[in-house]
Amino acid sequence: MNVQDSFPAKWKFENMMRPPAFLDYVNDNPVEEKRYLTLKKDLKSLRDLVLNRCLPDFGASYGLSMAAVTEVSGSTVIGVEPDEKRVRRGAHILRESEIIGTPRLLAGACLPAATATQSLAAHFPS
Repeated sequence: MNVQDSFPAKWKFENMMRPPAFLDYVNDNPVEEKRYLTLKKDLKSLRDLVLNRCLPDFGASYGLSMAAVTEVSGSTVIGVEPDEKRVRRGAHILRESEIIGTPRLLAGACLPAATATQSLAAHFPS
C-alpha cells in the first residue's frame, strides 16, 4: 500500500501541483459531491442561457451552486446567504478554488431586507 493512499485526495502529491478545485472541498461528502457534479452536467445544456451574465443565488450556502454555474459558464454569480459561518467557509473555498468567473458571496443576514435587495439590484442589469 502506498503511503499517499491513506491521505485525503486534496493532500496527495499530484494535487499539490495545482490549486484546489471546488470539487476537492466536497469530495469527502458523497451527497455534496453528487449534487455538484450533477449540477455541472445539467448546466452544460443551459450554458448559452447563462453565458456572460450576472446571476443571483439566494440561499447560497457555501457556494456549491455558485461554483458550478461559474465553472460551466464563466458568469458572475452573486450569492447571498444568511448564515455567516457558511459565508466564511464559502468565501474561503471560492477564493482558494481555481474558478474562472467571478463568484461573490455576501452575508445577507446582516443587512435589512430592503438594503440587501437594493445591494443586489445594483449588480444586475435591468
